[in-house]
Amino acid sequence: MWDTNTLQAFQHLKTLLSSTPILRLPDFSKPFTIETDASGTGVGAVLSQEKHPLAYFSKKLCPRMQQASTYHREMYAITQAIAKWRQYLLGHKFTIVTDQQSLKRLQDQVIQTPEQQKWLGKLLGFDFDIVYRPGTLNSAADALSRVPTGHLMAISAPFPSFLHDLSTLAHSDPEFTSLLHEYQADPHKFPEYTLKDGFLLYKGRFLIPNNDAIRRQLLTEFHSTPFEGHSGVTRKYQRLSSTFYWKRMREDVKQFIAQRQICQQTKRLNRLF
Repeated sequence: MWDTNTLQAFQHLKTLLSSTPILRLPDFSKPFTIETDASGTGVGAVLSQEKHPLAYFSKKLCPRMQQASTYHREMYAITQAIAKWRQYLLGHKFTIVTDQQSLKRLQDQVIQTPEQQKWLGKLLGFDFDIVYRPGTLNSAADALSRVPTGHLMAISAPFPSFLHDLSTLAHSDPEFTSLLHEYQADPHKFPEYTLKDGFLLYKGRFLIPNNDAIRRQLLTEFHSTPFEGHSGVTRKYQRLSSTFYWKRMREDVKQFIAQRQICQQTKRLNRLF
């Protein structure tokens, strides 16, 4: 559960990780270490000395790089981390830690692809060694490469206000409540009715109480909105009756359309002069 307490703990943890004494200033008399990792969505790195972090780095991958091979993504993580901390690393010996074992012999490999040539060119002038470490032991950089896009913080779902209004009006209608009580007492006497989530359905359709306001709302929604385009009686009745039901629905549909001025203005004349 993500509540106020967990949010405060999360913010406090971030503050501790990004301030002293967790972070310290660099000591240029000691060697640097860069731990890098690449996931399917981003790259992460940690700059440290004697296993004590100095800085963090995280970057999202572009769609093209997300489709690249694991080797290319891990190589990209190394070049991006070195470019980020270039001012600390130039002129100093440092170690690169990666969970891509094939990169351990990077400096001795034969250049075979344009990407290798481009990225190795960015490493010229730096004095470093590459060390392989399994991904399970490279947890800090791994966490930074997986920015919390996949963590579920909350779930939201739309709930139409119409259903709430329908439930309120239905349970305040005497005729509806009487029918509901009779159905609950003996459902076998009403084979065409079903009860689902507090709504009484007639042949699988919402039973609309005897309320002019909600019926007019449905008639308007199924006729005057841009999705309907002022359709005729038959089409409007078919669409409305597929979801809702009340007595004399077809007559109400016909009367409602007859009262619409725009429908009467565009109605085609069928008689001959």
